[in-house]
Amino acid sequence: MVFSFIWPHVKLFLLHLAFFLPISPSARRNANYWLAFFGKWTLCDVLVMCALIGMFNIQAEMDVLKLWDELKPDFVHLCDGICAGNGSRPLGGANCTELCEEAEAALSTTLLNDATLPSSDLAFAVSMRGLTSMYLFCCAVVLSLSLGVAIEFLDDRQRAAAAAAAAASDGAAPLGFAPSVQAGLSDSGRGARFLSATAEAEFGGGEAAAPEWRPSAAAAAVGGGSGGGGVRGLWRRHERAAHTALVLLQLTLTVAAMCSPLFMRHVDGTLTAALKDRGFDFDGQVSMIQMGVLAGAAGGWDYLMATTYWSFCIVCPVVRPLSLLLLLHAPLGKWRPLLHRLSRYLSYFYAIEVMLLAVPLMHDSFGPMSQSLVNRNNLPLCDTLAALYPHVKKNAVGDPLCFSIEVNVDVGYWLAA
Repeated sequence: MVFSFIWPHVKLFLLHLAFFLPISPSARRNANYWLAFFGKWTLCDVLVMCALIGMFNIQAEMDVLKLWDELKPDFVHLCDGICAGNGSRPLGGANCTELCEEAEAALSTTLLNDATLPSSDLAFAVSMRGLTSMYLFCCAVVLSLSLGVAIEFLDDRQRAAAAAAAAASDGAAPLGFAPSVQAGLSDSGRGARFLSATAEAEFGGGEAAAPEWRPSAAAAAVGGGSGGGGVRGLWRRHERAAHTALVLLQLTLTVAAMCSPLFMRHVDGTLTAALKDRGFDFDGQVSMIQMGVLAGAAGGWDYLMATTYWSFCIVCPVVRPLSLLLLLHAPLGKWRPLLHRLSRYLSYFYAIEVMLLAVPLMHDSFGPMSQSLVNRNNLPLCDTLAALYPHVKKNAVGDPLCFSIEVNVDVGYWLAA
């Protein structure tokens, strides 16, 4: 309710207020940043639906004769249970047991044997398909996030133009900032002064030189006329090394989390137990990358959900730290301000933390949802299977479950956390 219906509208309302109200440029920029940053939490339900589509993509394939060999010992009992639960009288007045015995003999001698059916495969699949509203909601969330980035981009350009005009009118072209900002960056009482490029270069345009640190007399007195020696230079080298180590650690953990099992799918119930005894096992571990593949396996509009998932949970979480490493070490020159701004925008489309919240929601929703798909009310065979497999998990009223899917977190979840 909060992430799907309340926060999206509140976020857009606050975004409009920040854009139109007469507030200071710094307050507007901070508001745009935090609204864009927290706007990605509207993706929570979208990621849950991506996981639902992926986790309900259950497929199995088996040779028909092999399946018949597994099923034949219990065929009469299962058939008798289905016949008795149907409530209608068998043809010819025969009882259900006699009818099922005749059906088994007929299948074995006329159809399910090597002479009649030398080679065959039986394949079935269980999948979930979204309705139109789900795909429209996904589009609305992505457009809302993109709108926040577009407004911040326009605000950046407006502030850059205002700063350039103020600098030109006051004859302070070297800094490209308003006089109040220049005063704050003066070297009085500071060890160094940051000389930025012009405002156009700061926000991605123009041909001015890239930002660089230029030491003042105080910095040179400490022990480094070039800014690379002495106490300040040593501190800056250690700071850059620490920053690099942290980014590399974060990137390593992110990639490891993507490749490791994010959660484990456990399928339970009497129907599942019967299928497992005959060679069908639907349990398995799914990683974040596999989830993106499964989300778009059905094609069609599911490609939209899969693309959204890949963008927010795979691509941007990898590209963002790579951009930080480039900013730290690559000689980018005039492209540095542009890359810095793009890196900041990428952080708005970084949604692994949202996925971490979506996984517990899936854990709570998968069980009841899957139990409602197959139960004794829509499959009479469940009562017969309950007598054969009394050890399976019980539902809330104490009856054996016929079919249930549970999602439990795995090692990839804790690596991402």
